Amino acid sequence: MANLNEIYYTGKKWKGTTGKDVVNISSYGANATFDGGAGDDFISVNGAQNVNIYGGAGNDMLKVDWQQQSENVLVDGGAGNDKIDVDGHNSRALGGAGNDFVSVKGYNWRVNGGAGNDTIQIWGWDRNVTVTGGAGKDTFRLMGPHTEKGNWLTITDLSAEDVLRFEMNPEYTAVKVHPKTHKPNPYYRKDGSIRYLTAKRSGSTVTLIGNAYGVNLTLQNVTDLNKIANVKVFNGSKQTTLRQLIRTSALPKGVTERNNQLVISNTFRKTFDLGSYVSWSKNINAAANRQKITIKGDGRANTIVAGSAGETLYGMGGNDTLRGGTGADVLYAGAGNDVLKGGKGNDRLYAQSGNNILWGEAGNDYIEGGLGTDTIRGGLGNDTIKCGRGVDKIQFYKGDGKDTIQNGAKNDILYLYNINNIKTQAKFKMSGKNLVMNFTTNKNDSITITNWTTGGLNKFVAGGRTYSLAKSGNRVYVK
Repeated sequence: MANLNEIYYTGKKWKGTTGKDVVNISSYGANATFDGGAGDDFISVNGAQNVNIYGGAGNDMLKVDWQQQSENVLVDGGAGNDKIDVDGHNSRALGGAGNDFVSVKGYNWRVNGGAGNDTIQIWGWDRNVTVTGGAGKDTFRLMGPHTEKGNWLTITDLSAEDVLRFEMNPEYTAVKVHPKTHKPNPYYRKDGSIRYLTAKRSGSTVTLIGNAYGVNLTLQNVTDLNKIANVKVFNGSKQTTLRQLIRTSALPKGVTERNNQLVISNTFRKTFDLGSYVSWSKNINAAANRQKITIKGDGRANTIVAGSAGETLYGMGGNDTLRGGTGADVLYAGAGNDVLKGGKGNDRLYAQSGNNILWGEAGNDYIEGGLGTDTIRGGLGNDTIKCGRGVDKIQFYKGDGKDTIQNGAKNDILYLYNINNIKTQAKFKMSGKNLVMNFTTNKNDSITITNWTTGGLNKFVAGGRTYSLAKSGNRVYVK
């Protein structure tokens, strides 16, 4: 056990023992490092300037006071169930492994609870505090109200098992009245609890707003709104959920919410980006639309249905389903394992990333594979299929028309569901650099593989068997 009790402590490094150490710097500590090491340590530094504090292993109590305006401080609890109480600015607090309690006052803090079920407490006069709860079931206590303009708190990893506690003090006038109008604040009740929060969204960032001097909480990396909808919220004496507390975004004219989906009517003439709105509905139906518009999903598993004018659909993140209408639609899968169906019309389908299913359906479609393992079918019509950088599994059925395959590589596979025996029901010939396949089952069907070589697309499945081709001069035959 070691004890350090000083008024001033500057320019030194202090190392504790494996036991319970006690450090108390009562007035000013600067350009110093304190390392408690193993054991349940107590380290308190007032007026800390350019100070690093390490609790080490054990259940430590680490404190930094605002005296002399503490700044540029690192407080690291290390392993163990630590208690960290810090006041200052431009600093960092790390809970480390264990079930930690971290209380932060001041501004420009970066906090990481680390692994474990942590409680992180942020006071209402703070601003620009960024918190990462880390792995585990974390509780974020917002002690308020927030009495400063601008951002109060950013949480980078709020998850479904975490808890929010809004502990608004009713004695603050900012709770009882609006600071500008001096009228009763509609966001809050008399007991200090929050009536509702308005929300803004930009992609995976959601900002929750109370009023000019009220709650201003930013949630980052929210790829799926529905995964945080049921986060428990203790709101004064009441328990609720984020879904019940948040007022969803006002939708633009021509977009309404019905039967758990967003419906786009014929009056909408713009781009609708679901990632710019807070809506618990993740599916979009534009079947009644007759305008040429663009529709973008968000990070959830969206189902987007186009109308008849020839829409452009973006799945964005998530495992989406995009359905074209009767017009010439353009469908972009985005991230995730998506299903794209062109519908009627001469459509363009792009796989991009993920393992996707792309089906042009009726019309003369253009389909482009992506980075993953894609399953592609042109469908009815004379389609063009461009293989991507991943593995493309191309399907051809009887009556699918005259299709062209570009960029076929050795990892790609062509499934011939229109025949049972490739040796007797398919005929091959070279036309310049292109391989042309004709079929006895339907003379109107054909497949052209551009710039074909035996080292490129040379896996053909028919009747449950896999074949490859050989070439001798202009003669092409089944091995």
